[in-house]
Amino acid sequence: MPYVPTKQRKRPHRKPTLHSKSRWRRASKANRDKHVFCEVWLSVGRHVAGEVTDHIIAVESGGAFWLEDNWMVMSHFWHNRKTQLEKEGLKLDSYQAVGGKVPVNRKQVIKILTNRYQKDIQEWQEGQRL
Repeated sequence: MPYVPTKQRKRPHRKPTLHSKSRWRRASKANRDKHVFCEVWLSVGRHVAGEVTDHIIAVESGGAFWLEDNWMVMSHFWHNRKTQLEKEGLKLDSYQAVGGKVPVNRKQVIKILTNRYQKDIQEWQEGQRL
């Protein structure tokens, strides 16, 4: 195979998603500035900085992208666990709003996460890790 300089190599082009747009990055940052702590950790009494703005009802499942009622500030720890549950078929109660689906009760996701990962919470409470 002939040598092709790096700058001339064709790379697969990914179509930009709404998450990669600067408007979303600004909105997400503003939301994290307003809600400084992870809402899941707060529910168990731990103050951990929020690192991501999560769409409670996944956009891929029809969740409202721009409605703040569908946003929740989370740490990477909880966001990764919620994402895994979504891949396993997590279903949350929602209703159809103008911009897409929003949760009926945003605390439902907190309850599901804290119940499912009770061992992680107990280890933190015992000072073992996290």
